[in-house]
Amino acid sequence: MAIELNIRNQSKNRRRTINPQKKAGAVFLSLISLILIALFGFFYLSQTSTVATKGYEIKQLEKQLETAKESARDLKLEATELQSLKNLQEKVKQLNFVPTEKIQYVAGSATHKDVAKNN
Repeated sequence: MAIELNIRNQSKNRRRTINPQKKAGAVFLSLISLILIALFGFFYLSQTSTVATKGYEIKQLEKQLETAKESARDLKLEATELQSLKNLQEKVKQLNFVPTEKIQYVAGSATHKDVAKNN
């Protein structure tokens, strides 16, 4: 028992010393880990921000596309209305056009196209 007490007393009195190289290695590893975590965090935030920005831009472009489609539909409807027979007849009256009775075609040379002549 005396030997056991002596060993216990010796183990209590001993100071644990850490090798300075091991301590420096642990600090270096912790520092590298912290830097990597910070870099990954920054990369994640920048990617999230980029994706959010692109999503906003896509929504804006989709709105512009829808507006352009509506405008194209309106223009097609207007073109159809303007080309209707009723509108064309009204335009003919406004411009004082007269109907032709007899059309005579005149043949031109190879470099000129045929033309119509009203007698």
